[in-house]
Amino acid sequence: MSFPPIRRWWSARAYHLEVADSGSATARRVIVEAPLSQPQVRAELEQRLGGVPPSDGRSFNGAHAVPLEFWGWRFLDVSHQTALVDPHTHKRRTMAQLKKGHDHGSKYIGTIWEPGHAIFRVQPWTP
Repeated sequence: MSFPPIRRWWSARAYHLEVADSGSATARRVIVEAPLSQPQVRAELEQRLGGVPPSDGRSFNGAHAVPLEFWGWRFLDVSHQTALVDPHTHKRRTMAQLKKGHDHGSKYIGTIWEPGHAIFRVQPWTP
């Protein structure tokens, strides 16, 4: 699956990348992950993105967006799933809230599905 521009890159042991299909800073994104078990993928990312990612993240917007293609397994990250009913308001959540989940990247992440978990190949993206 190809999501060319990388929007944000950070490390929490595994490398996590928010990727979008445009260079816009506010584009909707998904998360792909390069775990410790994929050292060749992590080395390729470090080479293409300028070193090890900082823990607080690094953004690549507009002309700085890096076009890459990722190959990996799809994964439904249910650890970020949101309860059907909000425990504070006791109201049912909207479908958009349920799809987005909680504590799953920036506010631009629109789903708890991760199309690259884990990434097993990364290469330059060519349209």
